[in-house]
Amino acid sequence: MDRLVSATAPHRHPLALRAVLFVLALMAAGYLFIAARNAELQKDALPLLVSSPPQYQKALRMFGDAAPLNLDQQRLQLIAGTRWSAGDQAGAIALMRRVLRDEPDNQSGWFLLSQWLKASDPAGAAAAKARAASLDGSTR
Repeated sequence: MDRLVSATAPHRHPLALRAVLFVLALMAAGYLFIAARNAELQKDALPLLVSSPPQYQKALRMFGDAAPLNLDQQRLQLIAGTRWSAGDQAGAIALMRRVLRDEPDNQSGWFLLSQWLKASDPAGAAAAKARAASLDGSTR
């Protein structure tokens, strides 16, 4: 009988529990709102890269504005590619190396780095290409 009574006894702090759940729900909703905004900014920036003439600086600002809660390095990879296209090869390579330190299994990042290093660092390009190939998963 005591088990039945204790199982149906009222909680001592139902208001505190509701407040915690409410705050968690607000945080989740806020994160989803920011993630949707970030995705929209990135989507809107991509056409700027192929417009005539390309609007690299505006695209870089938009990619930068999409930063607050990105959990992956996609935004930084987009910025690196935009820097490369805008003529900042050294900045692009440095940023891509940072991306790859954080995401060592980023196959597209390794492939891009291999292409970017061809002229200035053939050995580095070959190593990056080999790393990309090792992540391919195919049996070539």
